Amino acid sequence: MKKVALTELDPRLQKQITAADQQLKTNPQYAIEVLSGILVRNPGCLEVRRTLRKAQKALLGTKKGLFDGITGALTSGKIAKAVEADPLAAIAGAEEVLAKKPIDSNANKTIALAAIKLGFHELAAFAYEELAANEPTQIQHFVDLANVWIVAGENDNALNAADKGLKLFPGNGDLQEAVRKASVNKTMKKGNWEDKGDFQSKLKDKDEALRLDQSARSVTDSATALAQAAELAQKIQETPDNLDLYREIVRMFLIAEDLDSAIAWLQRGRVTTLGKADTSLERQESDLVIRRYESISKQLREAITANPVDSVSKEALAKNGTETVIVGNEKVMLITANRRSYNLKTLTDMVSSAVLKKVTKTEIDGKKFLSAVELGIIKGDVAEAVTKSTPYTQFRVYDLNDNVEEGDATAKVA
Repeated sequence: MKKVALTELDPRLQKQITAADQQLKTNPQYAIEVLSGILVRNPGCLEVRRTLRKAQKALLGTKKGLFDGITGALTSGKIAKAVEADPLAAIAGAEEVLAKKPIDSNANKTIALAAIKLGFHELAAFAYEELAANEPTQIQHFVDLANVWIVAGENDNALNAADKGLKLFPGNGDLQEAVRKASVNKTMKKGNWEDKGDFQSKLKDKDEALRLDQSARSVTDSATALAQAAELAQKIQETPDNLDLYREIVRMFLIAEDLDSAIAWLQRGRVTTLGKADTSLERQESDLVIRRYESISKQLREAITANPVDSVSKEALAKNGTETVIVGNEKVMLITANRRSYNLKTLTDMVSSAVLKKVTKTEIDGKKFLSAVELGIIKGDVAEAVTKSTPYTQFRVYDLNDNVEEGDATAKVA
C-alpha cells in the first residue's frame, strides 16, 4: 500500500473531502458515506481515514462493550493469521468492523499489524494512536506507538508518544527504552553520523573544518558539541548505565543551546542505577525545565513586541503560560502571566470624584476597577491610559508533602 497525500488526490475528491469535513458535527452520516467511498479507492490516504474515523465516532459514539477485553484476548491469534495471509484484505475487513464500532480494539490492532507488514508505518501509528486514546490504561499501546515511530525514523513523534505514556505509567522500562532509542537516533541525526563514511573519517573531516573556519568560532563550537554528543550517544548504546556519559552529553547539548535534548538525556540518565540515587540530577532537571520555559516565553514576547498582531505567538505564549512538569519527587509549575498596575494620578485627572471614590481607597482597587470597566462606568480608553501590564514568569516547586517553594523569574524573561 502506497501512501497518498491529500493533495495528490483528484481536485474533485479534495472538494468532497472538504465538504465532508465541514459536515462532521451536523451531518456525520453524510461525511461517512462520502469518505468511505473515497477510502475504498484510495486506501493509502491517511488523512481520509482519520476524518472518516472522526465521523464514525461522532455518529456511533465511543462507548465500550462489556466483553471487549475478553473477545480481544480470544481473537489475537486470528488477527495474526489474517494479516499474514493478506494484509490488504485484513485492513479492508477491519474498516468494515470500525464502520459499526469505531473504537473496536481488534480492528485497530489488525490495521496496525497489517500496516507494519506493508511497511506503511504512519498508518500503523494512527491505529496505535486510536488504541491509546480508546484504552489509555493499556500501557502496551503507548509502547507500540513509540516503537513504530522509531522504525519509521520519526524520533520526535516517538519521544512524544513515550512521554505521554510515561506520564500515565512513570518508570515503565519499555517506554524508557523507547525514549532512549529515539534520543540516540535523534542525536545521531543531529551529528550527521548517518551519512556515508566511517566514524574516524568523520572526525577527521570535522577537525579539518574547524581549522579552516576559525572566524565562525561560536557556530563551530555548537556544531562540535553536537558532533561530540553524537559520539557520546554511540558510547551510551554500548554502556547504557554509565552516568558520566549522560552528564557529558547533557553538557554538550547545553553548549549547543539545545535545552530539549539536554533535558531528555538528563531524564534518561536519572533512570540508571547511579542516577536514581543522585538527588543533584533532580535539581538540575528542575532548573533546566524552568530555564527552557523562561527561554520560550522570552522568545514569544520578543515576537509579540516586534509584531503586536502576531496571534500565533500570542496563542503559543498563552499555552506556555501555565505548565506542570514532574521532576523526580517534585512537581514544577511555571506560570507566565501579566501583572497589572494602575496609575492613580492619571485616573484622578480623567474621571469624576464620584467615579474615583467607587474604585479607590488609598489606592486603586484592582477588582473594583475592572468591574467598573465592565459596567461601562470607566470607559475603555480611560482604562487603557491608566493600566500598565508587565509580563512576569513565576515558578512553583512542590515536594511530595505539597510544600511550596516560589521564585520570580521576571528579571530573566521581561
